[in-house]
Amino acid sequence: MRPILSGLAGGAVMLASPAAAQLSDPVRVMLEGSIESGNASEVDTVAKYAKTAFPEDADAIDAMVSGWKTKVAERKRAELESANLLDRWEGEGQLGFTRSTGTSSDIGLNSALRLKRVGLDWTHALRAQVDYQESNGVTTRERIMAALESQYRFDDSAFAFGQFQFDRDRVQGVEQRYAVSGGLGWTVVEQPDLRIALKGGPAYRYTRYRRDGDEQVITGLGAVDSRWTVASGIALTEQAQALVATDNSTFTSTTALDANLIGSLSARLSYTLDYQTAPPPGLVDLSTLSRVSLVYGF
Repeated sequence: MRPILSGLAGGAVMLASPAAAQLSDPVRVMLEGSIESGNASEVDTVAKYAKTAFPEDADAIDAMVSGWKTKVAERKRAELESANLLDRWEGEGQLGFTRSTGTSSDIGLNSALRLKRVGLDWTHALRAQVDYQESNGVTTRERIMAALESQYRFDDSAFAFGQFQFDRDRVQGVEQRYAVSGGLGWTVVEQPDLRIALKGGPAYRYTRYRRDGDEQVITGLGAVDSRWTVASGIALTEQAQALVATDNSTFTSTTALDANLIGSLSARLSYTLDYQTAPPPGLVDLSTLSRVSLVYGF
């Protein structure tokens, strides 16, 4: 999620503010330059050093910065209130392809789509992913996943969520798997370079296996979603989820490292782990997948 103040310039509305008129020219020029960037972190940094250099202007500096943030937040709220359901979607598309010949003939494809819409109180997110691999004419991986999640924010940190997820992994013996869950979540860290959110609650899971009939269980869901901006253009993400049941629990984790290449295009190196505590007879309990993909953000 983009910070509420990031990307919105507010300098034009602040140039003639009473606080700006009280400042000496060097301080006012510095603050106006940072405000024109629309970057809240940059504005706070400039204000911090300006107050150190010109302590007599500290109150006016705080008033100017606070007034700008208030106006930008009001403008942001007005935009969210007036947006319809088709507005304000952002996301990314991912594509990776492998082909090898020689001792064995292998072909692989992975693709993914993520969409997200942040509204005034609601956030909606859609995730879809397809992984396919064939070796010497034999399908060795065929996995489809799609999930839709909605969150209602009580405040900046706490939220309630509902999620529906569909999976198919025919190589692992899963013909269809549906999971419906809901509960509460908490954003434990929310900083410009680091975000960590936790959520949990009850879930219902229905699985149709290819050879072993159906399974219906009531489970508990726990998940973590984090993003760490290691350096400019480099980010590390972790998305992990656990569906805990008496007979067969499922744990999934995807760790990814993104490096910006040019503009909205990035390279992604990811590692996915999928573990079942008690899979049907003849099926493995642990599967992993490493990917190198191109990602386009929009």
